Amino acid sequence: RESMKDMRSLANEAPEIAPLLQQADAALSAGITFSLDDADTALEKADIRYSEIISERKEQLKRDAENRAQILGKRAQIAEVKFNYQAAEGFYRQQIELLIEGLGKDHPDTATGYNNLADNLDAQGKAADAEPLHRKSLDIRENVLSKQHPDTATGYNNLAGNLQAQGKADEAEPLFRKSLDIFERMLGKEHPSTATCYNNLAKNLEAQGKADEAEPLLRKSLDIRERVLGKEHPDTISVQKNLESCRGKINQAK
Repeated sequence: RESMKDMRSLANEAPEIAPLLQQADAALSAGITFSLDDADTALEKADIRYSEIISERKEQLKRDAENRAQILGKRAQIAEVKFNYQAAEGFYRQQIELLIEGLGKDHPDTATGYNNLADNLDAQGKAADAEPLHRKSLDIRENVLSKQHPDTATGYNNLAGNLQAQGKADEAEPLFRKSLDIFERMLGKEHPSTATCYNNLAKNLEAQGKADEAEPLLRKSLDIRERVLGKEHPDTISVQKNLESCRGKINQAK
């Protein structure tokens, strides 16, 4: 009977199960109708309901973490548009912690969080710091989405770009080729994303002194962009300049 004082205190903290705790208290203070069985039955029901409440609270906390992660992601994007990359980095780091809390460390959205932070570090000239984050993101996408998913292809491309920025063009090449292979099969050879892959692989080959191998890839990229985006599109003009530069290198080598 004395122990029910603790239960009455709990009833104040957990009003959802207060009626059941009051039933248990009543069963223990009922005089000649005193019943341990009735008290235990009421407490069993209280335990079950409280377990459900705790579970619901945990799920709500996860949803809250996920929702706040979305807010921080938007704040990071705004900071980057304002060229405040350091502030954005802080938002991305907080976002990743919340994504892990809300969705888990192996969720595709968590992979995107790692990728966004890595891109941010790349933009700050911290390619060496960004590399392990690109690899984390890619590892999640390979295991969760498959090695043939377009998001995984993007991961290959981003890691390749990071390696190339570190002067590791030879390591980057097979990753650029993997990305291109997936986009060709999943999106088609005429897709703008495929055209971007042709361009990226070509620039990689140029960086390795293979301008003659890069030139046909740039022609492919330009052909797609002219037909799909138009000759005056900024992406088309950019590839046109890349192609002219590549041909200039080829001519110099002759």
